[in-house]
Amino acid sequence: MNAEPLHNKTLGQQGEALAAEYLTARGYKILERNYRAGHQELDIIASQDGVLHFVEVKTRRTSQFGLGEDAMHRKKIDRLLQAIDAYLGNIDIEPEWQLDLIVVELRAITEPNFIHYQALGPIDAN
Repeated sequence: MNAEPLHNKTLGQQGEALAAEYLTARGYKILERNYRAGHQELDIIASQDGVLHFVEVKTRRTSQFGLGEDAMHRKKIDRLLQAIDAYLGNIDIEPEWQLDLIVVELRAITEPNFIHYQALGPIDAN
């Protein structure tokens, strides 16, 4: 078995944990982590001010394999929307919701940097 996928999975889990802490510190309530709908997964489902936030997390140590933002292509967004639809079909209310992206940049000598795109539009950079 190649060690690289495990390394990537561990890095992704670390980034998701940091993103959850980031959101919590900003007043979000974490409702679900790693919600699965068939083959699709939603990294974080959180709420704030009555709005559900479906948060995709991309973690990078370097830009060698592209920016985290680059991974949010149309096909990926379509898969996330399918998972969101499945989640919303399992709850009794029809809440306001949006799809967010948090890019977690990890550098060896600095604190993590978070870039938070809400509704796929940038609103906050550390």
